[in-house]
Amino acid sequence: GVLGKIDNLAKEFAGVINGIQSTGKFIYVDNTVNPPVQKLSSDTPVDIFTFKSGATSITAASITVNSEIINDPLKIAAAKSTAGELAVGDGGNALLMAQSRNNPIANLNNTNPEKFLNSISGYIGVQVDSIENSFETKSNILDQIIERRESSMGVNLDEELTDLIKYQRAFEASAKVLSVVDQTMQKILNMF
Repeated sequence: GVLGKIDNLAKEFAGVINGIQSTGKFIYVDNTVNPPVQKLSSDTPVDIFTFKSGATSITAASITVNSEIINDPLKIAAAKSTAGELAVGDGGNALLMAQSRNNPIANLNNTNPEKFLNSISGYIGVQVDSIENSFETKSNILDQIIERRESSMGVNLDEELTDLIKYQRAFEASAKVLSVVDQTMQKILNMF
């Protein structure tokens, strides 16, 4: 389902970024010289993305930024592995990370993360539209069932009240006609 696709996106995207991270160099401060100097480390960088405590793998719910990166952003291996020790301004690896959003990933149906997320959004939109249409159809069916039930029972209070008022007015009109006929007859009889 959708959650599985989002979990897969989180896992694959983290894998790509962590893979690029592992090939680069990060900055450290060399305190053995005076004044201290920033240099590029040849040590293996830590992963940028990891999973929360208690989880066993990266999913959409468990993905998190490594606490070492949060505490020291200089541990992001922004420089390429070919950069010299003093080339702290090299951003070749950071550029690769930024460009990864446009690169297809095999386990994301050979699409890039952005297109994969757009396809999930489109799928959700279609599902929501389908649910709304289904709800509307079922609401219309329910309205028709209620209408048929009321018509088969023969009692619609609005119609009955309208008919009652109509008959009352007809009775009043008939009574008035009879009253006029009666008065006219009385006058005719009184003439003789």
